[in-house]
Amino acid sequence: MNQKKLQDRLLLGACAALCVYFLLIGPIIQLVKLTWTQWDILVDFEVFYKAGMKAFQHHTVYDVTDHWQYKYSPLIAYLFGATISQLNFSQAQMVFTVGLALLCPLLLLWVLNSFERDVFKDLKLSLLKKMGLVLLFYGNSYLLELRFGQVNLIPFALLFGFFTLYSKTSPSDKPAVHWIKLIAMATLWSLAIQIKLYSAIIGGFLLFRKEFKLIALTLIVTFGLEFLLLSQFHDWQFTVSENWAWIKTLTASSKTLLPTGNNGSLLGLMSREPYIQEVAGPVWIALLLGYLWIQYQVRNVHPLVNFALNLLAILLLNPLVWNYWTIFSAPAFLIVMHSLPEQPFKKQNLWVKLTLLLLFLNHILLFTKVSRRYGHPVAHFLLFVVFMQILLKETDGFRRLRDYLLPGRFRDLPSGT
Repeated sequence: MNQKKLQDRLLLGACAALCVYFLLIGPIIQLVKLTWTQWDILVDFEVFYKAGMKAFQHHTVYDVTDHWQYKYSPLIAYLFGATISQLNFSQAQMVFTVGLALLCPLLLLWVLNSFERDVFKDLKLSLLKKMGLVLLFYGNSYLLELRFGQVNLIPFALLFGFFTLYSKTSPSDKPAVHWIKLIAMATLWSLAIQIKLYSAIIGGFLLFRKEFKLIALTLIVTFGLEFLLLSQFHDWQFTVSENWAWIKTLTASSKTLLPTGNNGSLLGLMSREPYIQEVAGPVWIALLLGYLWIQYQVRNVHPLVNFALNLLAILLLNPLVWNYWTIFSAPAFLIVMHSLPEQPFKKQNLWVKLTLLLLFLNHILLFTKVSRRYGHPVAHFLLFVVFMQILLKETDGFRRLRDYLLPGRFRDLPSGT
């Protein structure tokens, strides 16, 4: 056996080991820990669980004012109340963790297969190698999601479903099919926003694509879900008051949490550093405007690439970012890794080497204060810079990838579906 084949087999074995650990052993360990009486509960899941119980009993879910306040929509609280909050807390934790443990590998396979089919269009890396690569850099953030009982994988899946369906929607569709797709996309986006408000970030992409019909339909669907549907379970006055309380609570704790060491956003980093605190607000606004300019420039790039761009932007532009959100940068990371020339790591561009090094260190040190305060925002800012080089530069290597990302049918597709 020659050396190249041996190295390839060792690499495949390492990727398989990563998959077994992060997708099987890690979740099983978490489930076993939940059976220990001395083990901590899923602290974030407790917020959803209690909100579900109160919503199902027609009590307000916005009466908690400390760090553990419920910040998601009244409909989501009621859905928790009608389903998982019907179980006792121990059972609910187990069921919820099993659900996330099943969702993650399915979502990972869905993303990888879709990118391979619609974006990369080649077999530069095998599926197993890509799974191992993603888990090598993002496995810890997934396990931290399980440990806290968080829900970020759900809006991730909803937004990916939105962009996948959007890429398959065309003005040439039959009217009935076209409207079914529009309603489905509006529902996916609406639910994603109701679970996590950061999902509204894709509005810039839709606005620049002149998708006014889809934006308006999403507003209508949201009103239908949050008011017309929810009022069937609560009375109308209570439904209105709960939605108003939801709007007010979205910013209720943000100001106090912004400068804390656990906040890994760029605005959070600037807000706690003595020399740049005074200009944190203007710089953040400038970053927002710069992002909108970039989003306008790449509005016609393949929708799945815009999906990767928007998820990465959440990590940089959202005022509050927690370290387990790292997994949002995985799609952009995949595109960057796929575009790199096939050469040893030491021969790669300096920015690429620094970015990958910091991303890996952030993965290893994910549970540390250093990662939360500095590693997270700095690593993802560098990843954003490299990602933008791939989308906007005109060198031969980048042009070839651009041709993958912007096939003819998207160059010629009229704005608006």
